[in-house]
Amino acid sequence: MTLKTTIRRNKQINHGVYGLLAIVITIFASILILLQLQHNEEIKREALDNDYHLAISKYGLEIISIIDRAKLWFRDQEIIHLNNINSLNDEVMPSPIQIKLQKRDQINEIKVEIEKPIKEIIRIQTKYADPEFKTITLLLEQAHFKVRAGLNELLKTKKYSSQKIDVIIEPLASSAIQIQRLHQHAYQEMYQSFESFNNDKRIQIISLVIALTLVGLASVYTLLRSVRDTLSKLTNTQTELQHERDFSNNLIITAPVIILLLDTEGKIQHVNPYFEQLTGYTLSEIIGKKWVSTFLPERNKKPIQATLDSALHGYSVRGKINPIVTRGGKECEIEWYAETTRDKHGAITGVLSIGMDITKRIQAEEEISKYREHLEELVLERTTEMKAARDEAERSNAAKSQFLSHMSHELRTPMNAILGFAQILKLDVENFTNTQTENITEILNAGHHLLRLINELLDLTKIESGKLDISMEDVQIDDVLQYSIALINPQAKMRNLNIIDNISGKGYCIHTDFTRFKQALVNLLSNAVKYNRDHGQIILNAKIIEEKYLRLYIKDTGTGLSPKDMSQLFTSFERLDTKDNVEGTGIGLVITKNLIELMGGTIHVESTQGEGSEFWVELELAKSKED
Repeated sequence: MTLKTTIRRNKQINHGVYGLLAIVITIFASILILLQLQHNEEIKREALDNDYHLAISKYGLEIISIIDRAKLWFRDQEIIHLNNINSLNDEVMPSPIQIKLQKRDQINEIKVEIEKPIKEIIRIQTKYADPEFKTITLLLEQAHFKVRAGLNELLKTKKYSSQKIDVIIEPLASSAIQIQRLHQHAYQEMYQSFESFNNDKRIQIISLVIALTLVGLASVYTLLRSVRDTLSKLTNTQTELQHERDFSNNLIITAPVIILLLDTEGKIQHVNPYFEQLTGYTLSEIIGKKWVSTFLPERNKKPIQATLDSALHGYSVRGKINPIVTRGGKECEIEWYAETTRDKHGAITGVLSIGMDITKRIQAEEEISKYREHLEELVLERTTEMKAARDEAERSNAAKSQFLSHMSHELRTPMNAILGFAQILKLDVENFTNTQTENITEILNAGHHLLRLINELLDLTKIESGKLDISMEDVQIDDVLQYSIALINPQAKMRNLNIIDNISGKGYCIHTDFTRFKQALVNLLSNAVKYNRDHGQIILNAKIIEEKYLRLYIKDTGTGLSPKDMSQLFTSFERLDTKDNVEGTGIGLVITKNLIELMGGTIHVESTQGEGSEFWVELELAKSKED
């Protein structure tokens, strides 16, 4: 600690002297640099800057002039055309085709005229590479690209008008005005900076001379103070060095690592007490003996001798592991770190090695390796079992879907026959009693209900098997909504429900499958009827999200859903309201969710117990024709 402090103090004295000289040299060099900068400024102003800024400013004005002429020409042409149309004289008017040809030629002329000054601006900016104006030049290029694309599109569509011309070339006009003003401003600033430079130069030189004097005095004062402090510290150096030596010796004695010092012949010069404790040999017994022939097993002597030779040639040893043999014949695994020792002239005098006993660590790693191998076997066995279980579950699910599909088809045939015969019987209701008529109506209602359930099961199997076809098109919301409301309106009237439609008439159009979207919407509206309270409300709203999606809200005023019900809401064959005998199989919402997702949308629900539930469906808006 003290030796390091003394050395640091001596370095501070040297640094103070060198620092003083460096400061003086730096200040004088700064004066020379300042004078050179003035000279460079004059040369740069005379030979380059005036032409650079004025040229770009001139080309900016030329672009603005071309844009103004183009705007005026198109406005004049439209005014002339309107005047000719409104006039009653017999003068020959140009045909629409002639007018379009004139406008097309004018647009091509605008493109050519604008191209020249922009190329010159880019060429000049690239040549002088002024980073200050790089961004605005890039903006000008981008604006020119957009204008050129817009004019090409206008030529392609042939829908010429002064309004479109204004919209297309407005970005370029803005960029041209900005670049002209910036370079004009830079040109004016250049004159001001040059005039003020000569006045500032004298002040800067005087300031630098004063700073040189002050810094020099401060440096001398600091230097003398450092020398005084250093001399006062040197009187205590010997005592503190002794304390440091004692502290280092204590570390060597108490450190739980091997400290081994060998000479250039590989003979032992010193070992610490930990080595004596580990091996059972004292320093007096082994000093002067060769390390390789004394403590190493026969199988390790040749490679260790090679490592020792490389260390004596200046190569470091890092983390090399080899065993040593103790007095009792036991082998201990040691991890070695070695560096060469040198004298004051840099000549190698030996090798200093630090070793750590890692015998227990190696044993623990072997145990861990055995356990890891056993664990891998267990994981492989478990993985095989899980794969078999997964395959069995997939086979069972496929068998279930196939069974439901077959059963749905098989049930539809007799059900259609039942419905057909019931409808034939209903045609002869005049010959039946009231009870018979009611029975026929009950057969038809039950048959239609059962047919809906069969269709739902069939849809579910198609969705699970990936065989449900989706045909995307642009669909008007009003068409689907009016059909769906009309379909559930009889059930709503039976429960005195008020349907509030805040969607129709707003012209919303989405990109979806007409049939499947209608099916999903009817399912949601039917649930809003079934799970509502008598004399309640069904509120329909919609809003556009991020100008890309339309979100439809269907809110009821029923009893709402509990957190447990919410977690099971989209699970197949889970019926949430069984106590009120609400009709259904528990797959309607599952089918609805899958249909919405197949059409690229999302479905979500929010519910408060005692207040009701609100479902919303989000689907992509139809793209406009302009897009």
